[in-house]
Amino acid sequence: MVVANTGGTFALLIIFMLAGFIIPEPRIKAWWIWGYWSSPVAYAEKALTVNEFLAPQWAKVLTTSPLLFSFFILFLINNFFVVL
Repeated sequence: MVVANTGGTFALLIIFMLAGFIIPEPRIKAWWIWGYWSSPVAYAEKALTVNEFLAPQWAKVLTTSPLLFSFFILFLINNFFVVL
């Protein structure tokens, strides 16, 4: 069981290292690039990133100031804690 835990932990470490989170894809060495392309985590990360940042909601231009919005959120938080 100790060997299985150690081997599994090492395999997960390699998968996460080569997924593009810890080491970006251009900086992965040529002899390790196969791990990047075979990692399912890399494909999931790319899919989520493309889906999130190419969504139409990010193409909208804000008409209000972000600073004004921040003050509004702080106002809501302060009033919420006063009520509690």
